[in-house]
Amino acid sequence: MLATLVVWTYSFSIFFVYGYGGITLLKRVFQLQEGIEIPFSIVAITGMVVLTTISSFLSLIMPLASTAACLVLLGGILITIFTRPWKKLSFPTYHPLVWMLFAAVFLVVLENATHKPTNYDTALYHAQAIHWIESYRAVPGLVNIQDRFAYNSSWLVLAASMSFAFLGLHSFHLINSVLLLTVMFYFGDGFQDLIQKQVKLSHVVKAILFFLPIFLYASDLSSPGTDLPPALLIWVTMVLILEKMEKRGLEFDIYSIVICILSILVITFKLSALPLSLLALLILIQQIRNKAWRRGAILMATMLFILLPWFLRNIILSGYLIYPVPQIDLFSFDWKYPLDATKSAALGLLWFNRFPFDAKDYIGMPMTQWIPLWFHQLDRGEKILLLIAIASPLGLFVDIFINPSLKSRYMYMIAFLINYIGIFFWLFTAPILRFGYAYLLASITLVSAPILIQILLWAKSNMVTVASSLVIFAFAFQLYILFTTMGLSNLSNRILLPADYPPSITQPCPIGDATIYCAQKLSQCNYEAFPCIPKPKNQVELRGLSLQDGFRTVGSQ
Repeated sequence: MLATLVVWTYSFSIFFVYGYGGITLLKRVFQLQEGIEIPFSIVAITGMVVLTTISSFLSLIMPLASTAACLVLLGGILITIFTRPWKKLSFPTYHPLVWMLFAAVFLVVLENATHKPTNYDTALYHAQAIHWIESYRAVPGLVNIQDRFAYNSSWLVLAASMSFAFLGLHSFHLINSVLLLTVMFYFGDGFQDLIQKQVKLSHVVKAILFFLPIFLYASDLSSPGTDLPPALLIWVTMVLILEKMEKRGLEFDIYSIVICILSILVITFKLSALPLSLLALLILIQQIRNKAWRRGAILMATMLFILLPWFLRNIILSGYLIYPVPQIDLFSFDWKYPLDATKSAALGLLWFNRFPFDAKDYIGMPMTQWIPLWFHQLDRGEKILLLIAIASPLGLFVDIFINPSLKSRYMYMIAFLINYIGIFFWLFTAPILRFGYAYLLASITLVSAPILIQILLWAKSNMVTVASSLVIFAFAFQLYILFTTMGLSNLSNRILLPADYPPSITQPCPIGDATIYCAQKLSQCNYEAFPCIPKPKNQVELRGLSLQDGFRTVGSQ
């Protein structure tokens, strides 16, 4: 745990510095007025955007090891010298109950972050993908030995850049806990606002969302899994929309830019977050309608700059601009994954996400048949959640009846509409429930918040008591999670260092003239044995003399 605290301290510091520097630069480039400040947590999250983009570019030319880490540190030092971010730091003043709540959250996240990774996909390919990024620059045709490497989540790039494997201790896998802790502090501000009798839509939405991250993702805190970051950032972006609406309305400001870059970056974490990019598109269209050509051009260039290293990594890893999307077939490199195999992978992934255990039995089934079968396999709680989310537009009528001014609050309606579009995008592309939590729960939260606001306003004379009771309940909820997830049996082993990846169970297997490892249990390689793939690849060969030269499928197009 001591090493975890050190890594956390460095991570928060470097994210804040890069976030502060990035926001300072963006304000100057877009010629924005000073005085519009964004919360500390959002500055840190913006820093994650900046460092993910920088790390993705670096991964194209070098492994993310000691040299890359030194470059990131040097950049942070220079930003600190030129921008002096400490001038903006001040000790927050929270109600004692809120401090107690944050302390409980800190302990829950610390305890769970130090556990052994249990995420199945982490053992399957996340850990190996991170090991490749730590050890080599982007490897041409890596898809040929394991197609999941070509999913190319930028979150794994950031995880590799913050793993510090070159120190020889562990490949630390703490990035999920850093993000979740940052988001929990951001959402927790909602309770402080309510205690101070500030009842705004964003405050109530924050308070509701506060209960979700640890409840849903406590088991993912020790893994560099890619489900957690898109969900949290979708929720954060929704709250930012509400805060912008309450502070600046439709006026273009730093909130607009942060919303844009978050909604673009999250696509590179997981394609299921694609509907969120509609926010960036709407903000860009607004600039065009206002004939703010310079601002629109810079905004477009900023978004393309974030996407560029992700596209380049896609091309190098798989030969496709986006994998597995065979419809965009632009290149003919010798390492390119065969087109037929890519089409098969895309089809298999689509149906696996609908019917994970027997997908082959359903391939090609029309929508009118597979949707009832898919719905039937959900448990009762999942069915109720889905039906409430789909019926959530009905809640808008109740909200508007209670508070007619909502009809003119376009940004609130846009936030809800994009989430609702996300539900159907998820439903028709990858309807595994954990992929849909972000949209399902955000839609329900957005229509529930106005009703809760009215309840709080009716109890205005007892507002502090009601808000304090909510904080106490949230505190008790955190303690419950802490006691139900605490691993006392191995606590002493985690005092200094967090638990490492589980050991690899593998045996040597050939790839062309080279020998690597193949998994012997559940296709899971974990981290230790490297390079490792789930099973032998007889039709794959090295493109050169070293692993850095990459791989190709024999006879590929």
